Amino acid sequence: MVEETREKTEAQATRTEAFPSSTGWTFFSERTTRAQRRRYLAHALVYALGLSLVVWPGVLPFNRVEPLVLGLPFVFFWTAASLVIVLVNSLLLYRFEYGSFLG
Repeated sequence: MVEETREKTEAQATRTEAFPSSTGWTFFSERTTRAQRRRYLAHALVYALGLSLVVWPGVLPFNRVEPLVLGLPFVFFWTAASLVIVLVNSLLLYRFEYGSFLG
């Protein structure tokens, strides 16, 4: 009985240790520092801002054809620029998480 309980607690400890690293949810890990949590939160806010600026009603102030920017109507340019911002944010998050851009 005691050994069975010990095995269950060891299995739970292994599962809780593996949870943050195996699923990518390191934000909720006890080992995540305050600076890392602030960085993750900043990246999440950039993603939310990028999404809100390309869907209704966030795109309404930019929904016009004139002026042309790089030969594109302004709303197309705005959507492409938001996509680039989210891409750069993803690259920075990857760099902070793993230390380099290339493997």
